[in-house]
Amino acid sequence: MGKALGRSDAADIIKNNIELKVENETLKKSLAEKCQLLAQASGAIEELENQQRASLAAHQSERLSLQEQVQQLQKYLAESEEARARRQSVMPDESNNYYAQAFSSLVLNTPQLSCNYPDHHSKAEVDELQAKIDQLVNQATGYVEEMGKLANEVSQSQVIRPDVIP
Repeated sequence: MGKALGRSDAADIIKNNIELKVENETLKKSLAEKCQLLAQASGAIEELENQQRASLAAHQSERLSLQEQVQQLQKYLAESEEARARRQSVMPDESNNYYAQAFSSLVLNTPQLSCNYPDHHSKAEVDELQAKIDQLVNQATGYVEEMGKLANEVSQSQVIRPDVIP
């Protein structure tokens, strides 16, 4: 019986030893898998950090570019407002000269028609010609006023749309 007991103890020890070796190998394999996952996670974190750095650099570059654009637009706006102010200060005094140059064939302040030869034209012809002259002067004045309005609209649209930098 002692031999049977000794054999069963030895068998249990061998069985227990085999189980421990299997468990040891399983734990080694699990550890290797976890180390591999840890290495992959470390690589992924490193890649995310690199992407974050690149994104931050791109944002800083874009911010600097936008700041430069804002400065250019502010400068352009100041120049446009200064030019507009100069045009407005010049416009009332010199506008008639500019219009006269633009419409040199049109006389803005036409004197009344008078003829040095009273026998040459009848009163009806003179009145008819005077009416035509008055009509043409009114028409020219309307064109000049319309040009002034259009010039104002153009200058306002240039102030409103600073995205077109000359």
